[in-house]
Amino acid sequence: MPSSEKEECPHSRRYASTVDAPSQALFLPHLLTPHNAPAGPLRIALWLGVFLLFYVAAIGLGLQFNFPPNNISSLWPASGVYVAALVLTQYRCWPLVVGTAALSVIVSMTVAVVGLGAGAWYALSNAVEAVLAAYVIRRLLAEPLDFSSARQVLVFFFAAIAATAISAMLAGLAAAVRSPTSAYADLVQVWWFANALGVIIVAPLIITWARLGTLGFRHLRFPATLEAAALMVGLLATCWTVFGWQPDDATPAWNYTYLVLPFLIWAALRFDPRGVASAAFLIATIAVWYGARGIGPFASLTAAADLELPSLQAFVALITFSSHALSGVVTEREKGARRLRASEERFRQLAGSVSEVFWLSDAERSEFLYVSPAFEEIWGRSCEELQRNPRVFEESVHAEDKTDFLAFWSDPETVEAQYRIVRPDGSVRWVRSRYFPVLDEEGRHYRVAGITEDVTETRAMEVAMTELEADQARLLLEAQTEEREMLARELHDGVGQMLFGLQLKLAAKPNHTDDLKEEVGDLKQTIDAVSKLSRLLHPPELEHADLVTAIDQNLTTADPGVGPVIGFESRGREVPLTPTAKNHLYRIAQEAITNARKHAKAGHVRIEMDWTADSVALRVEDDGAGFPVQARHGLGLRSIQTRASAIGGHAEWRHNPSGGVTLEIAAPLERIVASMSAASAPNPPAESPWPTPMAGEG
Repeated sequence: MPSSEKEECPHSRRYASTVDAPSQALFLPHLLTPHNAPAGPLRIALWLGVFLLFYVAAIGLGLQFNFPPNNISSLWPASGVYVAALVLTQYRCWPLVVGTAALSVIVSMTVAVVGLGAGAWYALSNAVEAVLAAYVIRRLLAEPLDFSSARQVLVFFFAAIAATAISAMLAGLAAAVRSPTSAYADLVQVWWFANALGVIIVAPLIITWARLGTLGFRHLRFPATLEAAALMVGLLATCWTVFGWQPDDATPAWNYTYLVLPFLIWAALRFDPRGVASAAFLIATIAVWYGARGIGPFASLTAAADLELPSLQAFVALITFSSHALSGVVTEREKGARRLRASEERFRQLAGSVSEVFWLSDAERSEFLYVSPAFEEIWGRSCEELQRNPRVFEESVHAEDKTDFLAFWSDPETVEAQYRIVRPDGSVRWVRSRYFPVLDEEGRHYRVAGITEDVTETRAMEVAMTELEADQARLLLEAQTEEREMLARELHDGVGQMLFGLQLKLAAKPNHTDDLKEEVGDLKQTIDAVSKLSRLLHPPELEHADLVTAIDQNLTTADPGVGPVIGFESRGREVPLTPTAKNHLYRIAQEAITNARKHAKAGHVRIEMDWTADSVALRVEDDGAGFPVQARHGLGLRSIQTRASAIGGHAEWRHNPSGGVTLEIAAPLERIVASMSAASAPNPPAESPWPTPMAGEG
């Protein structure tokens, strides 16, 4: 066997490291658990001495269970002590335990005049039994054996039966050599049943108390202690009544045997595996003790022949297995319930510490199974009120948002929505809800989990940011308009007047030469270009005429061969607009034409205006190459969107099936119509940006 911690079986560390803290209460596992410092020689010697004391005492007790007439032992407790010692000990200490047990068996057999060879063979069979059982248990269980689940019980009983069967085959060979007249199968059966019963009766008693400590049963309060005492007193009285009477021919032997079962069920349901192990050990010890002395329901069976002994062993094995299995199931369910309660408590703590509302409902949302405490803070209503009346969720929604909320609430495809709720005090809160379908094991939608958060402050910040951006955009556009007007006036009153005066001086000179005439012509073209630029910066029609006239006179004309062919149509009765609104719509149309000419390379552009009783719509359509989606974030298109928002409208672009792009804007007239006084005032004639030569000049 390996002798160092690093070289030990890798499974042993995983097994031993999972021992619960309460096991430290008993020195047996505390002595050699791998997370402690290596045990010194004195501690190891003390442990081996304690094991030897228990083992020898178990051998002596087993000899008290010999049944006449052939002195066959029905229960061998030493096997249980052996297996329990290995289960509770590290792999690296197994050789010491095996050696101690083997030495005691050899010495006892030699003293009993059985012989050194037979003693060594019996020691070998016992070692094979204990090592095999302990190894199988550790190998098949990832957690420490404490009989707290049905799987642990099944693994333990399987290992006990299999290991003792192999050991019985080995020991039967030695017994057959010593008693050639005995049937080998009978010897194997007797040895197997006795050792198996010893393992399943004694090992659980030692392991459960060692694993779970010396704290008593599951509940240490006085009522539990009183109940445990009542259980043991009642069980002792029943065992004395059932197994301590002398049967006669008129009394059936098995009439009262199973009166002990209710006490085992009591122990399994009300106490942990230690209670069941203690009760089973008590029943088995009393039944075998009286039976070996010819007293009790099993005495009449043993008087005839010791081959009837398995009846008692089968009875003890059956009630032990049943009670441990029931206790394992109950303990496992209690652990699951405790884990579930702990998980629920952690969830409640988490849900109670966040500002969002967590809720869980059935698939139809007709019943709320859970609502976090944040609901009371956001809704101003109690969680109990919502659970009593699930329609509170819907009834709290603002009347203007109820249609959208019901569409969100009834549509499984829509998983998020924002809406307003009205609290009992009349205050309004904005909330955002998200929900997720919960599926069962078969993939069916059977519950809904949701999260709702208060976004009132976020919403207010978004509105404030939108208004701030709108104000900034409005100020920027106003500054841009003022700058355009200033530049147009500078061109008109400054550069334009100087150029026009120069033209008049040149024209007044007599005897023009050809060169001078050419320069005068170039100067006239320059004046025309400056005049056109001034009109583009700020058409005078925007101040002295209507919007339709300004668009028709300034945007539909283009130099031949330079720009696209532009068409314009206005439908409906035009309404006088504010100067700001006229400027925004004019600039939107101007920017759209510029985009079509410069970027889309359009050959034709069509401008349409539709006037209705409550709105005006502007549509600009071209046959160009269009633009990618990411181009909508460009400066020109953002300017169009900003201008549209400034007059209460929204700009939308769509690609035409035949090619090109259509821009549509609709604005409500109530925000952009001019006042009645301004609308009824006569428009002065449009001022020419350039002076007209006097009669007779030039």
